[in-house]
Amino acid sequence: MKQIKILMVDENEIMRFYFRDSFWLHSERDEYELRFASDFVQAQQILREPETFFDIIFLDLVLHITHKNRLVLDPEAGLKLIAQIRSMPKFKNTKIVVFSSKQYFHLWKKAKKLGANFFLKSEEYLPRYLVKWVEKIFKEKSAQ
Repeated sequence: MKQIKILMVDENEIMRFYFRDSFWLHSERDEYELRFASDFVQAQQILREPETFFDIIFLDLVLHITHKNRLVLDPEAGLKLIAQIRSMPKFKNTKIVVFSSKQYFHLWKKAKKLGANFFLKSEEYLPRYLVKWVEKIFKEKSAQ
């Protein structure tokens, strides 16, 4: 089985540790290649790297962006990132998972319209369930 390449975009360091440890503890270690972006700009830089490809991207909707030369928390920054990802041909088949708090579920329709495939409420997914969910998605994809 080929390695599944995952990008996780979240400013919360604890959430990034949680995500990394979920895959480290509950999967075969060589089954996944994980990469992390801690903010909007870093995510953009990673996505623009010429050889970079991801099978699945998890992202929080709430990220800091620069607005009028100030860093501001934007509850819709993730939507902007989804639009940018979908505008890049190399990511046309990449699964995009909004991995955000349930308080932002009202933005799901916009995210889906921009090209997101799933919304997972970050507070509801225990580590082993998160890994099982990813495994299920890729088993379904390989069966098609």
